[in-house]
Amino acid sequence: MLEPSYPVLIFFALRNGLYLAGLLPIALAKAIVCRSPARFWAIGALILCLISAVAYYVVPALGLYTAPIAVWASSIKTYGGGVMVPLFASVMMLACATSHGSRWPWLDYLHGIGFVVWLVLWGWTTWF
Repeated sequence: MLEPSYPVLIFFALRNGLYLAGLLPIALAKAIVCRSPARFWAIGALILCLISAVAYYVVPALGLYTAPIAVWASSIKTYGGGVMVPLFASVMMLACATSHGSRWPWLDYLHGIGFVVWLVLWGWTTWF
């Protein structure tokens, strides 16, 4: 009776690190193959994905629950209700896709599909 729907469960899984873990190899590939200024946007998204990977996976794996880095990781994970870091990384990747020097457009399409799915699930959990 009080069970959440499947879109809500999928969005929570994506919001809690899976989306950024999937965006990380796309940002890495774009940072390698793109030229400036698209490369700068891809490197920014890559850095944001790496920071979130440390916050979501490394800090809990090391058991650093009372260290100052745990407070920092918690603030990264919960910034804007947990949606702002993936949103910022995706906006950087969209800027990379539309800026001069972008290559491998199929990665942009792959990111675009994932971003649209993430936005639809975010809207579903917010308004329905």
